[in-house]
Amino acid sequence: TLDIRLVDAIEALAKAFTDSLAQPGFQESNASCFPLQPWSSGAQVLSKIMSLSSFDSGRGEISYNSTTGFFNAQGVEIVASFTEQVGAAARFQLSGRFSSGSLTKLFQKSGGAFVFPNTFTG
Repeated sequence: TLDIRLVDAIEALAKAFTDSLAQPGFQESNASCFPLQPWSSGAQVLSKIMSLSSFDSGRGEISYNSTTGFFNAQGVEIVASFTEQVGAAARFQLSGRFSSGSLTKLFQKSGGAFVFPNTFTG
């Protein structure tokens, strides 16, 4: 299991909401699909997301990249699952962190195997 970009995206959205709350004219509304209607303050939140630059998430800085349409984050954390015994529940262990072009090993296990997914997007 790899937990990578999801937390960064959620924190960036939360930051945009928090910043928007302080703006004059910001209107909260209930989420509803019936009847479907645009949110009057949605463009304001989107503007905050797209202007996000050097937001410190506690794990590193997050910035919006207008060229790619993605968030740039300094680090990638790798979490692997493993079991101590056959048939036992899987445990998750933070096993590496990629930052500034180098991979740092955070955990070593002998006599067992980590299981990583066969795809990676990030």
